[in-house]
Amino acid sequence: MKAMRNAGFEGVFTSMHIPEDDASCYVPRLKELGTVCRQLGLTLTADVSANGLKRISIDINNIQQLTALGLTALRVDDGLNPAQIAQLSRQLPVALNASTISASDVAKLHECDANFQHLEAWHNYYPRPATGLDYEWYQSKNNWLKQQGFTTMAFVAGDEELRGPVFAGLPTLEGDRYRHPLASTLNLLGKLATDKVYIGDIALSRAALEQFRWQAFTKISGIIVQMSPVM
Repeated sequence: MKAMRNAGFEGVFTSMHIPEDDASCYVPRLKELGTVCRQLGLTLTADVSANGLKRISIDINNIQQLTALGLTALRVDDGLNPAQIAQLSRQLPVALNASTISASDVAKLHECDANFQHLEAWHNYYPRPATGLDYEWYQSKNNWLKQQGFTTMAFVAGDEELRGPVFAGLPTLEGDRYRHPLASTLNLLGKLATDKVYIGDIALSRAALEQFRWQAFTKISGIIVQMSPVM
């Protein structure tokens, strides 16, 4: 995590969709991750659902409980209505599923007085070949999301340790599955109305880290690059 931070990465993404038998040990692990993120100056976003949080005795509407874990933002999956999402957005950044947001969803969020400065639209990653998003569809969707006031985010595949069992990268776009992660990142940020990029896989090679570090510290494009789960 320190090496990633030193290469210009600014955040961590993890999941709180935890099987029943892992619930007892998950909270201490998440707190430990939150502590490290604070020490390194990294944001920490977790993929959450109302039911998943209930299993570890956390109320999704209790911001103090969430921030005590070290979380700085939430990616909301299911079980929350627009009023709950709007309430959360008035207290901390909230990411929604970019692929499924509709015009009616946006209207309901406005009706509930959501803070769109805190609302983000995050695309998923796709582990299996031939399942990632199409370039043109993604670009069209992102242009619409930006018009609605959302911050947009996507994943690119790593180039070293890939997540199993498929080991085919974790990109958002199918065309990025085997592309260099920095090339994919610059394309997403420069041409496809993408505000943030996370590395979907477990790690980057030393060479790629150095390339990201050079890009970030020379500030050629002013990119904001985030990183993926470490747990």
